This record gives sequence, structure tokens and C-alpha cells, in this order.
Amino acid sequence: MGEGIGFEQPETVENKGIADELGRVLESVPPKENYPPDRELQRSILDQLPENLVEELHAHLIVVEGGKEAESSAEESKLRGELFERLATAQYGRAEAGTQDPRLAEELSQELVQLMHDPRRFGLEEQIGGIRNPDLAFFKINDQGKVEIEAAGEVKLGLLTPRAAHQIGGGFREGTRKMVEVVNRMEKPEDSGLLAVAQSRTRGGYLSASENLKVKLIVPADRNPEKVKSLVNRGIFPREDYVRLLELLKNKDEVEILKSAFSRQEVAAMADHLIGKIRERYK
Repeated sequence: MGEGIGFEQPETVENKGIADELGRVLESVPPKENYPPDRELQRSILDQLPENLVEELHAHLIVVEGGKEAESSAEESKLRGELFERLATAQYGRAEAGTQDPRLAEELSQELVQLMHDPRRFGLEEQIGGIRNPDLAFFKINDQGKVEIEAAGEVKLGLLTPRAAHQIGGGFREGTRKMVEVVNRMEKPEDSGLLAVAQSRTRGGYLSASENLKVKLIVPADRNPEKVKSLVNRGIFPREDYVRLLELLKNKDEVEILKSAFSRQEVAAMADHLIGKIRERYK
């Protein structure tokens, strides 16, 4: 047989422009001591970003500012955080090997995180109310269709604050379990726009939250997860709360600290590039 015609997956073709741009930005970032970037891993993550990333980030900035344009400094900070969260989701938001129906697990993760962030969007603001919402949710679906939330993810570009400490220390667990109770009581989740939940329900997959729900904390590549003190904004913590947080971060049964493929400097450089494109296009 002759050679086959070469082709690229549609998403790779679609994302090539923005991935190439951000790849060039990364190449221009001066290397830091003791931080060798993994360009192959970084590129695989950039390839998952949508080609309309600039439009999506601009829309995000408008939403978080309540329909108004943000001030320059606030805009930069918010965009860096949003970009870092998207990169972490692309890196760690995939279903683990061995998960039955990994695509459904990923769709469930996205849908239920959206629900916890914005219950009003699904008409469930009264039932769920204000809860501590994670940036990611990690699922396992077994061969009987049971859906279990194994961990909540917190993506942190900056240092940990008291608010983040409360989320990691129990807020995520309480919020996730409350959300599970509300969703499982719904007779027709599809009527509220929870399509992935409805799909899993047809397979007998009611939600459950692990008794030992962990928190996965995702930090920049140039931070050292072994030095937990370096992850915390010490100056704004009462001493007892600070000590309690350090003990929690060292407890690997409750918290798993993961490293992003990108450093703070690299995220800042990519965000600055994207802000420039937003200002050029919309202002």
C-alpha cells in the first residue's frame, strides 16, 4: 500500500495560531535558575486552548467587572489568574487512565464546576446558595456507571490567603457535598441544562462525593511544593491559622500539591501578550 495522506486532528489545526503565538512568547522569556521548562509539555497544553482565546478572555473580563471595562492593573491581575486556571485545567482536567468513559468524566467536571461557580445559570441559586467552589473537580466513573468526585482542585498563581485556606481546609468538601445532594434530588437534570449529569444518570450514575475528598492544589512550576511555607502569604495570617494551614499542606492524605507546567514569569508574559491583543482589538 502507498503512504497515507497526512492530516492533523481538527483541534490541533484550529488551535495552531494561538498556540504558536504563545509558544513564541515562552521562547522569549529568560530562563530562571533551577527551573528548566518542559517545552514539549507546555506545547501540548497550549494546543488545547481555543483559537478564540482572546475573545473568551475579553468576555471574561467584562463579566467579572459586571459589564464594565476593568482598570489596567486589575485587568492584568484577573487575566493572569484566568489564564493560569485555563492552563491548569488543560493539564490536569483530563480523566485519569482507567476511568470508564473519560470524555463523560471531563464533561461532568466542567458542568459541575460551572454549577458551583454560577448556580443561577442553572436556576439552582436558592438550592445551592453561596458555597466554596473549586476550580476543578476530579471524577471517577466505574463500569457500573457510578460517578464519584474524588478531589476538588484549587489553582493558585499567587500565594495562599485566609480565604484559600478556608476552602482547602473544608470549604470545598462542604460545598461539593451540598451540590451532590441538590443534583441527586433532581428528577430531570436536563431541564436545568445539566446535560452531562443527565447522560450519566441514564447509566445509573448518581453522584457521590468521596468520604476522603482530597484537595489538589496546583501551583506555578517555579514554586517548590516541598517548602509549604513558600506557598503562603504569611503576613496576613494570625499565627494559629498559619500553623494550622502548614500542617494541612503537609498532610498528603488531604492535600496533594501539583506543579503547573508554567512558571509565574511565563504566565505573566503570555497574559501581557494576550492583554495587548485585547486592547488592540477592543479599545
